[in-house]
Amino acid sequence: MFISFEGGEGSGKSPQAELLHQRLQLEGFSAILVREPGTTPLGLYLRQSLRQEHRKQDSISPIAELLMFGAARAELVAKVLRPALAKHETVVIADRYADSTTAYQGYGRRLALKFVTLINELATDGTMPDMTFLLACPQPAISTIP
Repeated sequence: MFISFEGGEGSGKSPQAELLHQRLQLEGFSAILVREPGTTPLGLYLRQSLRQEHRKQDSISPIAELLMFGAARAELVAKVLRPALAKHETVVIADRYADSTTAYQGYGRRLALKFVTLINELATDGTMPDMTFLLACPQPAISTIP
């Protein structure tokens, strides 16, 4: 089984994915937890690159960002997800997956959804979650101090 957790920043995806992972292992299931981007060397490189402070003129273009996420996901699918899912007894839990690309690069960066969908389809090669939990939280209230 393949389960993903999606949601905005601060919605609790990572803690919930970790709790499920721990609980499944405690109950005797074979389970692995993957993070996107991350888990593979290419994914970790992308995660580190995105976390670095960039000056506005140094940031990558939205289409390059989409392609980078696609490349990291393709590597994750080939090297981690497919081998784990082939074992039939393993539960894979993903802290983000393709829906995040649709949200952030498609809607956030305003890239054409047909291109985002194409990259997601190429990168996943049909490896999609059996179940996705979307954690929706209201945005924090913005206070104005006079």
